[in-house]
Amino acid sequence: MIGFVNPLVSSGCADGMRRSMICNAKKPRSKRGFSTNGKDEELERIASEWRRKQKREEEKKNMKKRKEEQIASQQAKRAADKKNRNSTTMTSGDRGIATTSRKNPYVEPAKSSGRTTFKPEEVAGVRFGGSFTMDIPRTRVPEIAFIGRSNVGKSSTINCLTGLKKKVAKTSKQPGRTQQINFFILSDAEQQDLATLVDLPGYGFAKIGMEDQRNIEIFLEQYLSDREELKLVVILVDSRREPQATDIALVNNLRQFPCKIQIVMTKIDLMTPSNLSKNAQAFSEAVGLTDADEDLIFFSAVTGQGRGLLWQAAQEAIANS
Repeated sequence: MIGFVNPLVSSGCADGMRRSMICNAKKPRSKRGFSTNGKDEELERIASEWRRKQKREEEKKNMKKRKEEQIASQQAKRAADKKNRNSTTMTSGDRGIATTSRKNPYVEPAKSSGRTTFKPEEVAGVRFGGSFTMDIPRTRVPEIAFIGRSNVGKSSTINCLTGLKKKVAKTSKQPGRTQQINFFILSDAEQQDLATLVDLPGYGFAKIGMEDQRNIEIFLEQYLSDREELKLVVILVDSRREPQATDIALVNNLRQFPCKIQIVMTKIDLMTPSNLSKNAQAFSEAVGLTDADEDLIFFSAVTGQGRGLLWQAAQEAIANS
C-alpha cells in the first residue's frame, strides 16, 4: 500500500536541522527572517516567498498609514477653514459689524472700475460676494439679476456668462433650496470690479413653509424696488415646457417694478427648432410681448448660443440707466 510520502524523505534529506529550518520558514519567529547559503534550492525558494510576503504586508501598512495621514490632514484643514470663516467679520448696512459664515463671506469691493459699459472679453475673474436677505451691502457696480423656476438653469447661465473655466455658481442637488440672494462679482485683469451677477431664489420645487415663502417675497420685493445698482432682471424660462402659470405671473409681477426685464428661454440645445418655435410663440402670446425691448433671447449654457445677445442686453441696460 502506498501511503503519504513525506517530501523531506522523498528528497533524500535526513538532516534534522534542514528539516526544522524549512518547517519554520513558513512562519519565522523573527522579523528579520532568515538567511540561506544559496545552495539549498528548497530552502531558498521558501525564504524568497517569505520575503515577498513580508514586502507586500509592509506596503499595505505604509499605504494604510498614508491614507490615515491624508484623512487627518484634510480634517485639520477643514477645521482650520471653519475657524477662519467664523472669525471673519463684515460691515453690513446700518447694523455695523456682523459675523459672516460660509454662505456670507461678503467684503465690499475695494475699488470699482467706474465704467458704465465693458466688453465681455474684459472679464478676467469672478468671486463669490455672499448670500443675503436683509441689509445687503452696496457693490458700487451695476447688478444683473437672474430669476426663474427651480431647475431652469440659473447657475449654468451665470457660469456660462462669465466665460471663465471657474464655476463659481454651484448647482444644488435639491432644486429650489436657494432661499437667499447670492452675489457673484466680475472683475477685470487689474482686479477692478465691473459688474455683479445676482442669483435670486428660485420657485416651483422647494418644499418650504408659508412663513418662509412670505419672507422670501418680502426681501425680494425690497431688493427689486430699492436697489440702485440693479440695472436688469433676466427672467429665465425653460424652453422645454409649455407656458407655466408661475412664469406668466412672474413676468406680469416684475413689470410693476422700475427695473428693466429681459426674458431668456434656456436649454434650447435640448429642443428641435419646430418645438422651440411653438413654445416660444405660445409663451409670447401668454405674456403679451409687444415691446421690442422684451424680445425673447434663446440661450444654451452647453453650446453658448445666445451668450452674446444676453451680454448685449445687459450692456444696453447699464448704459441707459
